[in-house]
Amino acid sequence: MIIIKNTGTGATRTLKTNAEGEFSAQQLDIGPYELKIEKQGFKALQTTLVVRSGEVTRLNCTLEVGSVSQVVTVDAGAEAFLDTANSQISTSISEVDVKSLPIINRDPLAFATLSPGIAPVSKDNPFLGSGSFNANGQRGRANNITLDNAVASDISTTGGAGLGTFSLDEVQEFKLITDNFSAEFGRNAGAQVQFITKSGTNQYHGSVYEFHQDAAGNARDFFDPITSQHPNGTVTPVVNNLWGFVAGGPVVKDHLFVLGHYEGNKVRGAGSTNTATVLTPAQAAAITDPTSKALFQAEGAPTSSDASGKVSNSAPNATNTYSWALRVDETFRGGKTRLPPATVRPPLAKCALASYSLILRSPTMAQTLPTRRAPITSARLTFLAQR
Repeated sequence: MIIIKNTGTGATRTLKTNAEGEFSAQQLDIGPYELKIEKQGFKALQTTLVVRSGEVTRLNCTLEVGSVSQVVTVDAGAEAFLDTANSQISTSISEVDVKSLPIINRDPLAFATLSPGIAPVSKDNPFLGSGSFNANGQRGRANNITLDNAVASDISTTGGAGLGTFSLDEVQEFKLITDNFSAEFGRNAGAQVQFITKSGTNQYHGSVYEFHQDAAGNARDFFDPITSQHPNGTVTPVVNNLWGFVAGGPVVKDHLFVLGHYEGNKVRGAGSTNTATVLTPAQAAAITDPTSKALFQAEGAPTSSDASGKVSNSAPNATNTYSWALRVDETFRGGKTRLPPATVRPPLAKCALASYSLILRSPTMAQTLPTRRAPITSARLTFLAQR
């Protein structure tokens, strides 16, 4: 008898091996598990393993002759952490590394650049944003980005869409598959980017965070002019303050769980410096045509005292952004995959619902000052059912 237990939610699944002693547990939630194997005439074996997204976790276990009341505890070896069942090339980043790695602007798609074969697209391409990296020479448009198995790709200009609706502290696993993935992923042929968010568990857990950036720690913009008053140039003023929290836990132990987050981001300061070529005072005074001169004086135009006619300026930057998410997970009958035959009728006996996740996410509520756009108030509902 095989007993598989999710250490976070307590969901338990019981299986039996075939004549060759093999077993397969399908559609398990990702995360840590305890595995126990029992058979009459042999010592019970107990070990731990981790199930990751898009992979097959394989274990080879050997039972020793003895009493079933005796338990042999085995530490998981490399087989439990390596995907030996398929030839896909992938990178998996755990929640610990997601929170530990420094990322400017907290952009989760930046993790993709840690994988071999990944090259960012040119910054001068306005139609390719974050997530439009080149995987093994493929176009940036060939990447498929999903959030909890829901498509999160911008299909118009490519890149990520809707990723501002969750916090990095909410990510349980980041997965990037760049080659040899099976047809189950589909849609795009370049790379598969997966974000899997956490769910509540039997333990109350959470985090509170704040990240602050200001001009005191910023480098000078390359295009900021060097003058006699500022021989080393000036730093573009900017203050970026991002804060939030993530919290979750059980509503009903081993049955109903909840996890939510709230995040705010305020940016104040000046934008990047732009340089333009305008008329010098001498050139403006040289306008002699009456119509052109009248139009120039009526509309006005910037002039530069510099002989080259160059003028530099930066636009103000002030933005407020807010997002929230709420996730509810429910497990039926401890996570068992089948109901008793006496309580169901075919075909329900073959695919009874074991658990479901209800996820509410707000689109990013952005307010840019001073234009004060109205914040978005709609929400996206994603229903994920495990069979």
